[in-house]
Amino acid sequence: MSRPAAGSWWLALTFLMLLGCGRAPGGADVSPAPSTSPATPAPGSPSPASSPGQGRLFSSSHLGYSIQLAPLIDYQGSTTGDYPSDYFSNEHVGAPQLMDQDGIFFTIVMTQDTGGRCLNHNLDGAAIDRQHAIFLDGTTATLNVFTFPRTTEPFMVLNTLHNGRCYQFDVITLNVTVRDSNETTVIDMLRSFRFTTAPSPTP
Repeated sequence: MSRPAAGSWWLALTFLMLLGCGRAPGGADVSPAPSTSPATPAPGSPSPASSPGQGRLFSSSHLGYSIQLAPLIDYQGSTTGDYPSDYFSNEHVGAPQLMDQDGIFFTIVMTQDTGGRCLNHNLDGAAIDRQHAIFLDGTTATLNVFTFPRTTEPFMVLNTLHNGRCYQFDVITLNVTVRDSNETTVIDMLRSFRFTTAPSPTP
């Protein structure tokens, strides 16, 4: 399992703080900033790889879920505070802007948004390319594949409500080709997602 390099947590924090202002470095609204420093990798507890090429089951008591990670995706770190998150990538990076053109950055964020504010997060002004109905642990949700018209930034976003909490799944790439070639992989990961226990209390 890949771990963030020493000191890379501050890069993730800087990125998430920029997002908390409403826009990613290129202009896209991605997710709110945590109110405290990121946690150590302890909140996530992935199991060993089941066999070559099959990925790993990742369990997070931090946010109360499990997911089968694709073989190319590794856990990179977690954040705490008002918007706790776990983040993953196919590259050893702490933030999307550090990826190369082949990079994929996947985050699972829990917020206090409710109703339409949760379900429409990141989608205002987006030019939706296509949508996929995903059966996410017993609930139908929508994976939105889209670009922002002014910046042509490629994203995939799924938002869902569970037990009064808003879970947001964001997939960030730097070009449409990488986004589209990994679309099926993302769908498969989301279909494997299961809520497990109540999230750990945030400090």
